[in-house]
Amino acid sequence: MTTGDEPLLGIPDIDSGLTPYLPPGSLVVVVGTPGSGTHLLAKQFAQAGIGSAPVLYYTTAERTIDAQDAFRSFHWDPDAIRFGNLSDDYYRRVLEPELEVSRLRERGLRIEDLRNARRPEVPLAPYSLVGRFLNELANLDSPFRLVLDSLDFLLELLEVSEVVNLVRQIRSRTQLLGGKAMVTVQQGSLDSRSSAMLEDVADLGITLRSEPNGSTFDHTLEVRKLRNHPERTQIRRVSIDENGFHVLPS
Repeated sequence: MTTGDEPLLGIPDIDSGLTPYLPPGSLVVVVGTPGSGTHLLAKQFAQAGIGSAPVLYYTTAERTIDAQDAFRSFHWDPDAIRFGNLSDDYYRRVLEPELEVSRLRERGLRIEDLRNARRPEVPLAPYSLVGRFLNELANLDSPFRLVLDSLDFLLELLEVSEVVNLVRQIRSRTQLLGGKAMVTVQQGSLDSRSSAMLEDVADLGITLRSEPNGSTFDHTLEVRKLRNHPERTQIRRVSIDENGFHVLPS
C-alpha cells in the first residue's frame, strides 16, 4: 500500500509540510498560467511515485515520445511509467476517419457508397474518449499514481459538467484503492463557477504562476487548498533546474 509518507510532488521542501496531512486516496488539482510549468510538475509528480505503486501518465498536450524525452532530460525514468495519449487516440479513432471520408467525398464518392461498402457483420461502435479512460481506470485493482495532463483538451470536446464528473470518478477510484492522482488545467479554461466545482473536488489545490521580472520570469507555487488544513496553505518562490522544481530560500 502507498502511505501518506511517500513523496507527493517530488519537491522535498513542500512535500514535508503536506504529505502528513494527505492520506492515501488524494486528488491534486494543478492550475497554471501559461509558461508556469504545469506539464513539468505533472511529470515530477509522476516520477515521485516510481517504486511505490504503478504510475500511469495520460497526456493530451504532447506526443508520447516528447513526454518521454522530457522525463529523460530531467534524469527521470520514463521506462517505469505507463503512458497513454488521449489526444492521439481521439485523432486516430475519430478525426482520422472523418478526414478519410472527406477525402473520398472529394473524389466523388457519396457517404451512401461508404455505408454500403461496409461489412454488415462488423458494426462501427461510436468512440468515447471518456469511456476509454474510465474503462482503464476501472481495471486498476491496487494502489496507483495517476496523472491526467491536461483537462484543457477534454474541455474542448465535452461539457464542463462531464469533465468535472470525470475528475470526481478519478478521485473516487483513487480513494477506493489508496492511490494518488493529479489533474492539470490552464488558468482561464474554466469560468469562476466551474473552477470552484473543480477546486471543491480536490484534496490539494495548487496554482503555478509565472510573472515577468526584467529579462526573466519569477515562478511561484501556491498551495491554495489542503482539505481540512487551511493553516497549511502557502506561497513559495520556486525555481526550475535540471532536477525540476525546487524551493528558493525565503
